Amino acid sequence: MKDLKPYINAYISNWDYISNLEDYKWEAIKHFQNTFHVEGSITSRTIQGLSKHVNLLDSQTYYPLGMLIEVSKEKQDVTDKLLTNLFDETIPLKERAIAYMSGFDKLVKTMADEGHSDWKGRDNLQSFQDIHAVSVYLALHYPKAHYIYKFSIFQTFASMVEYKRKETGKVDRFIEFYSLCEEVKKELLKEKEFIAEYNKWMLSHSYTDENYNLLTQDFIYAVARYFNNNAYTKSDKKKPIVSSSPKVIEASQFSHVDESFSGEFKAVKGVDYAKKDEIFRGIGLLGEEWAVIYEKERLSKLGISHSVIHTSIEEGDGKGYDIESVEDDGITPRYIEVKTTTGGVGQPFYFTSNELFYSELNKEHYYVYRIYNFKSATRQADLLIIHGSLKELNGKPVSYKVSLKE
Repeated sequence: MKDLKPYINAYISNWDYISNLEDYKWEAIKHFQNTFHVEGSITSRTIQGLSKHVNLLDSQTYYPLGMLIEVSKEKQDVTDKLLTNLFDETIPLKERAIAYMSGFDKLVKTMADEGHSDWKGRDNLQSFQDIHAVSVYLALHYPKAHYIYKFSIFQTFASMVEYKRKETGKVDRFIEFYSLCEEVKKELLKEKEFIAEYNKWMLSHSYTDENYNLLTQDFIYAVARYFNNNAYTKSDKKKPIVSSSPKVIEASQFSHVDESFSGEFKAVKGVDYAKKDEIFRGIGLLGEEWAVIYEKERLSKLGISHSVIHTSIEEGDGKGYDIESVEDDGITPRYIEVKTTTGGVGQPFYFTSNELFYSELNKEHYYVYRIYNFKSATRQADLLIIHGSLKELNGKPVSYKVSLKE
């Protein structure tokens, strides 16, 4: 494995930015630890412990927590046994991980055979209790001993630092990840000054990370997620950079401005919008993260202490906006939909019927943050803020939905 020092330096210099985005993981462990030890079955306590930060597990097409909840409604005695075995630290990690995943798969098949819901005969039926889900359960229950694992992160990080992976099986790779984490942790703990500041940060938030496992896992994630570009290891910038003062325009003005400006938001013929969305989903998330930090900075400069919620991540992408903040009075809500492009402000952007509906219902509190000329490596961008209903932008439909009845 090559020298980690450049990445560690980048991680430390960007700590303010990263911790603002990723502190929900510390919050998740704190909540789980405070919740799990109350009365109730081991399944119900696990579900309750994960309830505040479901984004650690569930997404639009991946919902292990949702499946655990669904299955436990009918088979709680079995899920209790599976989780009890999984949390038994006297059993080798590989053995109990396999037992939990295979046991849950069999349980789901049994319920399908018994006619539960519409599961019977489905070719795509999944339990979603994979090795990532197992790692989350274990890391939240035993944060001093376990790490949150994602193979894509492991694979990317290993490639970046030239760590030669040996294992090929899914569970074996998971265990090998632990070995890598221990190596990385040794290097992080050499940064005495940073560790001291990290301890102060945890104390100020009432977080715990006694063995620095979460810090290690977060470093690996940050390197793979944010620093997969040489520019990061050369940058000491901590905050998002706005190239010029943001312009704020009322959405209603777009029907009165000159044609060159109003034409910026027209759809383009012959575009595969589904494919385009797939390509730019990554840059969209980076833009949302940029906007979250921008909002926190805006409120901080106003002396306002209020949470900025990354709603599309914490509650799911479908509420009609991406970020929830407040106005300059510190009370009135501000609902922000983020649209990001690496191109100029004239690039078209797209919005959903759900976003349109929500913006019309909440036109006084709805904003589009149009982030353009976005440079992910240096977090530099220009920002146009549009206030009001999306209906005022006179968007044109570019796709249709069809449901065929039997």
